[in-house]
Amino acid sequence: EQTFQLIDANRGRAAEFETPLMMVLAKDDQVIDWQAAQRFYQQVPVENKVLYFVKDAGHAIPVDYGWEPLTREIAAFLRRVADPAKSARPTGYGFHDG
Repeated sequence: EQTFQLIDANRGRAAEFETPLMMVLAKDDQVIDWQAAQRFYQQVPVENKVLYFVKDAGHAIPVDYGWEPLTREIAAFLRRVADPAKSARPTGYGFHDG
């Protein structure tokens, strides 16, 4: 319930983001509307952002199919955030397709 309250509180605030952002979505998610989340991502004005889709996963991505490459992507994102000069990567999309 707290997660949904957080989503509701921030739904119209994408333009206010000032920090790096990584969003992980699954198109088979029955809880989160991935298209609405993607629109939110597109409205966030920061340069250091990544949208990563996990194929064939549902809402429980960390225990679902595709979690291994996802953990590598999260670690890489955190390294870029910690030291962007060493590992700069443009804003973009990632996709794990198996």
